[in-house]
Amino acid sequence: MFEKRTWIRLPRNVVVGHGVLGRTIEAVSELHLTGRPLIVSSPTPHKVAGEKVVAQFEDEGYDPSEIVIEEASFDAVQQVIDHASEIDAGFLLGVGGGKAIDITKMAADDLGLGFVSVPTAASHDGIVSG
Repeated sequence: MFEKRTWIRLPRNVVVGHGVLGRTIEAVSELHLTGRPLIVSSPTPHKVAGEKVVAQFEDEGYDPSEIVIEEASFDAVQQVIDHASEIDAGFLLGVGGGKAIDITKMAADDLGLGFVSVPTAASHDGIVSG
């Protein structure tokens, strides 16, 4: 009777709990992502978590780049795509809430690059995301 089907891709790894922000490098290394990381966040999450993620990559010898987006828009997605192309990013990390994560996810998909979500809230839309 009901014939509709879909394929849902869930994240490979989900790390939750106290202090997991400090384990971002460890989580990324398990994904075997290479190249220069681009950290994408919005203003408040950047101060709360984004700067810490950038510092972790710097401490490990990476040369991370960062971009802070103000609003959720297709223009913001294009800004991230343009910035990632300019710096020859190897993978993208969205740090913060839905705005930064969704923009980063769209940009990474457009560029064919790896994507890591570093949420600052405990929500998860993995079952409805492509």
